[in-house]
Amino acid sequence: EAYQVNPAYPDDRANDILGQTGAALFVTTSEIWGARKGALKIDADAVLLADEMAVDPAAAEIDEGGLDRTALVLFTSGTTGHPKGVVHTQRSLVSISGAMPHAPGTVLAGLRYAIIPDFGFIAGVMEIYECLLHGGECHIIGEETRLQMDRLAAYLNDRRIDIAFMGSSLGVEMLRAYELGLKELWVGGEKVVGVPREKAERIRVINFYGLSEIAPITSHVVTGREDVIPAGRPEADCRLYVLDDELREVPQGTIGEVCASADRMADRYLLLPEASAERFVPNPFEPGRRLIRTGDRGYIDADEELMLCGRSDNMVKLRGLRIETGEIEVVAQTFPGAGTCACTVKPVNGADQLCLYYEGTADAEALRRYLVAKLTEYMVPARLIRLEKLPRNARGKIDRGWLPDPVSNCKAEMVPPASDNERMLLDLARKQIGYDKFGVTDDLFAFGLTSLGAMNLAVEAGK
Repeated sequence: EAYQVNPAYPDDRANDILGQTGAALFVTTSEIWGARKGALKIDADAVLLADEMAVDPAAAEIDEGGLDRTALVLFTSGTTGHPKGVVHTQRSLVSISGAMPHAPGTVLAGLRYAIIPDFGFIAGVMEIYECLLHGGECHIIGEETRLQMDRLAAYLNDRRIDIAFMGSSLGVEMLRAYELGLKELWVGGEKVVGVPREKAERIRVINFYGLSEIAPITSHVVTGREDVIPAGRPEADCRLYVLDDELREVPQGTIGEVCASADRMADRYLLLPEASAERFVPNPFEPGRRLIRTGDRGYIDADEELMLCGRSDNMVKLRGLRIETGEIEVVAQTFPGAGTCACTVKPVNGADQLCLYYEGTADAEALRRYLVAKLTEYMVPARLIRLEKLPRNARGKIDRGWLPDPVSNCKAEMVPPASDNERMLLDLARKQIGYDKFGVTDDLFAFGLTSLGAMNLAVEAGK
């Protein structure tokens, strides 16, 4: 069984995952171990430093263990304030490797794959297992390269990469800004908008819809002519259903909960039997098989393709990442003076952003620093808004539909630029964010800069 802990995770989140796994062996690098060993709570029998290991492959014992043996656990955002482990078996990983919708006649052996997503996300698993199991050439893209669009585009072209997966926004932006030599560009995780038609005619652009629990459910080959890009049709052995609350199929065109069944479906959630029973249910249409209830709402259109219409709970998908807003709320409410909190997605300067509303007396900047220390980077809200009272419905529950448009409570120092270069960078940052009430020493992410915006800013600054 393998558990991956991103070294960028804050100590609390890393220790939360380590505590759930009960792993007997911890493998890391000397650099990470030297920096983090005092903070990480390791209860393993051994710690191996990968950059100092000398392993004789011929001496390794292979324990096949059967296809139903646990192979991998992916940790996603959870509603309880703790990461939720999705347990995959050998069977599901092998099935994932055969689920990609390549063009007819595509020879997979020898194709070059750029592994851009983190291994802790299902998109990274999809790519790396297909690549390795079909004899491809695997390129692991480092942090410095994937965070700079110029460097990423140069790497893809210089190394003649054939296939790459990117979050939808980044993928579309890369198509617009660069001439890429890819054969296929896989995108997913959020709504796809603005794929240039001329680029889609040269590169096979595939929009994926899926979850950590089942990898790809549907896909759609983007032409650039669509008014609205659908989630698409089921992949490989996947069965797709749109059901009502009683797990009965709804008529075509009627909105219901999206459910799916496939061999690549995960086995369960780690240490969460109740959540497992709620989401992994018997398939009423195929005795002996299971369904995954996705929590997504959607319908089947006239072309037999799935169209998505939001969520039935408070989970959101932002820049290709699945986020349980309940986890953010639980963590925020542990900060003294935060009070009751509500987290949702709102448009900020033209881009969807996480926004946290709270009723307490806490200082917004102090609360934000606390969240940075407790949550992984992509879960830290861009806006923190204090309200006298959160809006509630007649039953006393928070009504997220009535939360006001966000206004940042972060205090800008407004330090002016001290050189022409600083002035140029500040002007570019203000243009990128669409807001100008901050200075050269202020945290741009606190004022609405997104990770994609930061990459665009770097490209503009380099011109």
